Amino acid sequence: MDESVCPGCATRLHFSHVLCEGYFNTTPERWSLFTEVQGTQYGNALFGRHTHQSTIDAYAAQHAGANHPDKSVAIHLLGLYLVIEQEADPLEFAPVQQRIGSACANRPKLIRPEDRGGLTIFNVAMAADGDHINTAHSWSREVRGMWAEHRQTIAELL
Repeated sequence: MDESVCPGCATRLHFSHVLCEGYFNTTPERWSLFTEVQGTQYGNALFGRHTHQSTIDAYAAQHAGANHPDKSVAIHLLGLYLVIEQEADPLEFAPVQQRIGSACANRPKLIRPEDRGGLTIFNVAMAADGDHINTAHSWSREVRGMWAEHRQTIAELL
């Protein structure tokens, strides 16, 4: 069976004919998995806004490149920075992300790390219900760590 390799996280999935729109550096198979995880998180209040927002930010940061602009990646890295390092509530910082994104005329140049990490959206999707939150948070921390060389640039956006 044919496989596709995701240019964002470098993992393999069986090829499908799912359409993938948007600008993330991903394959249709990986995008489909991401939207499934999002649906699961929306549909279960136990996952909460912290898990949901961190999942979005980790996915966007891990799938940087191609048509995904540095400004967008920086805003998602800012989300990870705020949740992981500042322990901010996603409901409080979402408007901050939007204001910074709108006001940020200078788009920070971010060099995508060679290390793509060991965890991906696939791990989150395959985690049992009891492990979903921990897996999503571990993945978010790992993605944040991959971009550590840009920490100061991201902190300065605030």
